[in-house]
Amino acid sequence: MKQHLGRAVYKFLGTHRGKAAYSRVAAEYYDESLHPTCADFQDASLVFLKNLFSEVRPSGKIADVGCGRSLLAKFVDPRALVLIDESGDMLQKNNRVSEWREVDVASEKFGLSEFDWIFSILGDPYNVQSAWLNIAVALKRGGNCIFIVPSYEWAL
Repeated sequence: MKQHLGRAVYKFLGTHRGKAAYSRVAAEYYDESLHPTCADFQDASLVFLKNLFSEVRPSGKIADVGCGRSLLAKFVDPRALVLIDESGDMLQKNNRVSEWREVDVASEKFGLSEFDWIFSILGDPYNVQSAWLNIAVALKRGGNCIFIVPSYEWAL
């Protein structure tokens, strides 16, 4: 039953994009008992990030796109981190960073060649051409993008 609740939220968010959709689930999104699938993906992403950051230390200005409660804030200097999410309610889950932007990257630009690194952890809602174009515009020449998504089979 709990597994289905996580999938129901994913389906809801996937078909009802926008600030209102994310704001409706913001209060409960990180409750592991209500959304165990989301919690599992967060845990898997943490493992990936720990492994990545043991080999690479991102420097410069870093964006966390669609961040909700940012996992990157655990690893990078919060002064270098810009949190980007379309839901102000989700952005308010963070308290260790100096800047955030309430932007839907699928429909709005969020930077102009300003980021050395752009991360999107569980970025499946932003895995669309318009978002990729906005990411390309925001990334500095020679910059890096790390984009983590669930498998296509799981998303179906």
